[in-house]
Amino acid sequence: MKTINIDESGLDNVFEKMSEEFGRTLDSNANENAIVFRNEIGKGKITGMELQNGTSYIEFDIVMTDNMKIVINSAKKSVLNFVYCAEGRIGHSFGDFNTINTVETFQTGITLT
Repeated sequence: MKTINIDESGLDNVFEKMSEEFGRTLDSNANENAIVFRNEIGKGKITGMELQNGTSYIEFDIVMTDNMKIVINSAKKSVLNFVYCAEGRIGHSFGDFNTINTVETFQTGITLT
């Protein structure tokens, strides 16, 4: 399993690091960041934007060829996650990698840290 660790602060820095890991250049316009990729690790699009009051979002619309762990260490105090799985399954944890919450095909999950 490939693991991507992102210990960057600020959404722009997070996207710079992800673009390096996914082997694509970063496309930024109108305060929105986007990475579109199709290579040996998978295919898809990752988008994100800084909103008002320090709120930001990251959307992953990806299909990976193998299991992958993406670890984003956020400096934010509270993180709200909306998860939907269209195919396969998604595992999610809050830093305690021994406890993994799984969202199966066609399930939705909402979590708050």
